[in-house]
Amino acid sequence: MDLPLHPLVVHAVVVFVPVFFIGMVAVMAVARWRERFGTVVAAIGVVAALAAVVAKYAGGMLASELGGVPKQHASVGAYVMYAAVVAGILGVAWRLLAGRDAQAKVARIVGWLTVLVAAIATVCTVIAGHTGAQAVWNQRLEPAPQTSQTSAPSADAAGKTYTAAEVSAHASSDDCWTIIDGGVYDLTKWIAKHPGGPDAIRSTCGVDASTAFNSKHGKSEKVAERLKDFAIGTLAD
Repeated sequence: MDLPLHPLVVHAVVVFVPVFFIGMVAVMAVARWRERFGTVVAAIGVVAALAAVVAKYAGGMLASELGGVPKQHASVGAYVMYAAVVAGILGVAWRLLAGRDAQAKVARIVGWLTVLVAAIATVCTVIAGHTGAQAVWNQRLEPAPQTSQTSAPSADAAGKTYTAAEVSAHASSDDCWTIIDGGVYDLTKWIAKHPGGPDAIRSTCGVDASTAFNSKHGKSEKVAERLKDFAIGTLAD
């Protein structure tokens, strides 16, 4: 199976970040558990931090293949990574200090600080999971995109040619045509649905966006296949 790395690693984040938080609360609240489970809990924090880092960067690679990234999901995902890494480092520091009687007070402070940061990481993980699921299911549940009835030609005119001047007349968010590598596309329906946000599409309305498109997406087959859904013709010589 050719599965992308991001959704696989995300499962590790969803499991290990909350488990680390719960584990830290437990060992900080119950003294007799600290020596028995402290090392295990700190190790879970390290695994959670590593998983969060891999998930963040794997998400960036997946976004480049799919043609954009849900901005809110990416933003919250970054917070998950930062919080998980800080919590993981604090967890290790707490474990090293916890075994030293002279550092008992400092260990308690670091331990509860770890709990706080791990709680933040857990909340961010929940939000990131929710926004990520929304992005995925909004795409899956949407009907197949169709060209704008007010500005696009009928389906039987798929082979029609257009001049650059004709395309430039469709340069608004409500009526957005663009040129990419000699093809003409009606992206009106796609503006509000684009994972990278509407501004990325608005900038292509009415102009030849070949350079910007290829610079962003390169030779991504997934993006090319998606783009075909919006084809309405070709550019006239």
